[in-house]
Amino acid sequence: MINQWPDKFYHTSTDTLEKVDPSQLARVGSIGATYAYFLANAGPEEAKWLAEEVLSRHKSQVLTLTRDGVTRASGTDHPPREVETLVQRVRFLGERTARALESIRRLADVNVSPWQEETREFAEAELARIDKLIPPPPASPPADDWEKQAASIILRRLHPGPIDPKNFINRMSDEEYEAWWSVYKESPEATYAYPAMLLYWADGKRNVQEISDLIELEVGKRVTEMLVTCCQLWERLGLVELSTES
Repeated sequence: MINQWPDKFYHTSTDTLEKVDPSQLARVGSIGATYAYFLANAGPEEAKWLAEEVLSRHKSQVLTLTRDGVTRASGTDHPPREVETLVQRVRFLGERTARALESIRRLADVNVSPWQEETREFAEAELARIDKLIPPPPASPPADDWEKQAASIILRRLHPGPIDPKNFINRMSDEEYEAWWSVYKESPEATYAYPAMLLYWADGKRNVQEISDLIELEVGKRVTEMLVTCCQLWERLGLVELSTES
């Protein structure tokens, strides 16, 4: 997304085409057309170059994860799950990178196996290195009431698209509003990101604890209480359907 800031017309009904700066529109069009041209004309050489870029960024992300994770977990008061979560996040990133590399075959018929193998080898080498520094404790998910509730809830979407609770305040009871506000006031920005990720991962089969695991792997933070609260509120508003898992 490319725009100027501050933009007094942003996300308003007055954000119309005649207010767009022609030179800026030309730049945005050129950038978009460049990407489209590359994809439309990509052959084996371009696909190989892109695979190298994906691999390089994967290595950079793994190094950042392990460096920050080792720094946090080296303290004497780090949570028992911290190292285990770090290991899981590195492997999760590896799985996603392997899928990204596989998608490159849509551009050209190239063998991406060598890059996928290097992805796995690099991640495992880093994990072996940090294992010598801080041996991981036994894995055990948090066993509080929110986690127990999350493990029993399966979410099915009824409302099309993302859900912004602010759009439904006029339909909330005082109790429902207080439930939403208790979550919102703790971290306003988080209430935009994590509920959207909850809906993204919901497939009618995963329970909310499994979704919380995936979100933690993706962003490094566990927000199970927020996810359960959102599910309960959305159900009362008729935006989702919840079923229980025994």
